[in-house]
Amino acid sequence: MDSQAHLSAIKQYLSAKNETIVRHYVKNKRAYLRQTFFPRFYRILLTAELLILIPVILSLSFDYSASFNYIAFYILSAFIAASFASYLIRLSVKLWFWKYCKDIFLTKKGVWIVRLGLFWTKNNYCGKKKMFSPYWESIRWEEILHISKGLYYGNLLDGNAVEFTDRKTGEKYLLQNAYLQNRIKTMDIGYFKETETDEIVKYSKHMKKLIKKTNQHSDDLNVYGDEI
Repeated sequence: MDSQAHLSAIKQYLSAKNETIVRHYVKNKRAYLRQTFFPRFYRILLTAELLILIPVILSLSFDYSASFNYIAFYILSAFIAASFASYLIRLSVKLWFWKYCKDIFLTKKGVWIVRLGLFWTKNNYCGKKKMFSPYWESIRWEEILHISKGLYYGNLLDGNAVEFTDRKTGEKYLLQNAYLQNRIKTMDIGYFKETETDEIVKYSKHMKKLIKKTNQHSDDLNVYGDEI
């Protein structure tokens, strides 16, 4: 599915959910690709493995025939090969996933982003369960308890809660993250310039206040009607 077809599918999906799109943002591509090709976790892992491998190779260069040295060398080499293979798999998935996850939509009812489901755990927006399947995640304005923004922060592992983990990349491209929190989860909306993040936070606060005001007005009318 190309980008235009994907965007059309998104709009049809949201329309079927009775969602009206009011804002459409696209993530910073350069920052996404930088973090995709040079993830912090794999940089640390591969560096540590090489630092361990060098002394092993040096020990093998001496006239020692202890089987332990050879076993350690083969085990470590296999571990490095497995790490590199997992890096290539992650890289392929991340590059493929860009066309799905780059779009973030603000609607009159809430925020919609795309996450990556693994091992047939989620239905994609076509209603099918597939391995490495993109699926929708939303949060409603009335559910939000806390709205904030901030710089991307460092974390050793990539996870659903922290989509962007490289502080240097965030600082390089002057990026900030918006955080929308309800009782169950925190939705991170990232890879955006400060001006875009300000817009998201400002609009989110506006919609939350508007819905709260509307609900209070409805409650007042219901109370008045009951009294009559």
